[in-house]
Amino acid sequence: MIGISDYLRILRRRRVLLWSVFGVVFVIAVLVTLALPSVYTSSGTILIEQQEIPAEMVKSTVGGYAAERMQAISQQVMTTANLGGIIQKYNLYADERQRDTLATVVEQMREDILLTPVSANVVDPKSGKPTTATIAFTLAYSNKSPELAQRVANELATLFLNENLKQRTQQTREASRFLAAEAEKWQAQVTQLENELSSFKGKYGEVLPELAQINQQAMQRAEQQLSEFDQRIRVQEDRRIALQGQLAQLSPNSTLYSTEGKPILGNESRLKSLEAEYVSRSASYGPDHPDIIKMKKEIEALRKEVASTETAASLAARQQQQQAELQSLRERYSADHPDVKRLERQIAETESALSRASSQQSQRAALASKPDNPVYIQMQAQLQAAESELKSLQLSKKQAEAKIGELEQRMKQMPEVQQQYSKLLAELDSARKNHADISAKQVQAQLSEALEKEQKGERFTLVEPPPLPEDPASPNRPAILFLGLMLAAAAGVGTVAMRENIDQSLYGAASVNDVLGISPLATIPYILTERDQASQRRQRRLILVMLLVLALVLVLVIHFFIMPLDIIWFSVLRRLGI
Repeated sequence: MIGISDYLRILRRRRVLLWSVFGVVFVIAVLVTLALPSVYTSSGTILIEQQEIPAEMVKSTVGGYAAERMQAISQQVMTTANLGGIIQKYNLYADERQRDTLATVVEQMREDILLTPVSANVVDPKSGKPTTATIAFTLAYSNKSPELAQRVANELATLFLNENLKQRTQQTREASRFLAAEAEKWQAQVTQLENELSSFKGKYGEVLPELAQINQQAMQRAEQQLSEFDQRIRVQEDRRIALQGQLAQLSPNSTLYSTEGKPILGNESRLKSLEAEYVSRSASYGPDHPDIIKMKKEIEALRKEVASTETAASLAARQQQQQAELQSLRERYSADHPDVKRLERQIAETESALSRASSQQSQRAALASKPDNPVYIQMQAQLQAAESELKSLQLSKKQAEAKIGELEQRMKQMPEVQQQYSKLLAELDSARKNHADISAKQVQAQLSEALEKEQKGERFTLVEPPPLPEDPASPNRPAILFLGLMLAAAAGVGTVAMRENIDQSLYGAASVNDVLGISPLATIPYILTERDQASQRRQRRLILVMLLVLALVLVLVIHFFIMPLDIIWFSVLRRLGI
């Protein structure tokens, strides 16, 4: 069983090896720490300021959270073109550009850029609940040169500010243009629908749904008028029948009387009366009696007058017969045949004679048919008035029936027209509503665009420009030295342990007892010779030299990489109050 005393004897026995390994490893660690290049980081803070005009008055068209926009801007800023331009401008990564491609160098630069959001607990103005929001972000760049780190960090901060302003202005301008185009499109659709509605009203103006009640009332009035017309027509028909009956019982002509008080007869009646009287007188007087001669002449004149009527009828019969003969001759002969010519001339003469006879007969008939009975004339006038009134009522009835038919057709078309009319109105209302909404949004977008142009909206402000770094940000040399110290100690102890394990020598009575199982009878102490003493002195001097070297290295590291020794000295004096 090995105890602490055994460990201490081992360390004392292997102290030269322990300190040698420890010293070598620690020196290597110190050299590595000194060899690592210093990297300086310059960091600036960009504040995300809210818009100056309240959002209730002017709502911005730039959406999304600040963290999302920050990442989007980061992607736009840290493109290969932008970073390549910065690399060329400040001659960054000169050694890397000689052996690597531009994409690899740009990727390395992206690793040297650090974008860190700064969040804070705020109250959401919409929900009124506490939440965490990004209020700022830090932008840092690391480089071996502190001046380059500061200049590149300032360049990147400027790119972030400009890109944010550019994106916001572009987004609001695009939103305004898009809404303007949409407003024009909806205005055109509204105009088209208004024209269609106007044409529809022009085509179905009397069948529109808003005229349904008017058409219904017109239908009722037309049906009422039709009923009244039927009733009045029946009254007029009864009256006409009554007048026709009364008129049939009256003679159209009044009986005329001569100066002797005898009634004046017509031609035929007078002819018959004269012929009867002539027969009676012929029995009493001779043929040369003046009365017989006068009566005979009067009879001949009357016969000619009566015969003229019969002549017109005979001329008409003759004309028909001649027409039939002409048709028959035309079927057998040509138009130039003498018989055809002769018959055509005869037909022309017959037509001329028939025309004259008809004219004379008409004149006589007119004179003979003109009534002169006042009662008959009055009754005939009432009959004509009744017939005229009846015709007027029948015409009005037809107009009423046509009106009812037209109204029925309107009522029949009304459901289909109403459906199409409602569809057009719905489309027009929807288009007008959309146009109004888009127009309102367009005005809002124009205000938002003006807000961004005047930089009154949400913006990035560089509240803390990247300073010139005074101390390197990396490497952490004290930590590396501490790690090297721990590693040196572990290496020394491990080497001693390994050397002790592979050493088969026995040291002390305990080792003999462990191997042989018996204790030695006596032990002889180690006798130092002059040679051993000289060796021990050399080892002590070596250890002292190593400790001095380590102390010197430690002092140099503290002076150059942690804090200058004069500052430490003055700090100690100040703490001691000296």
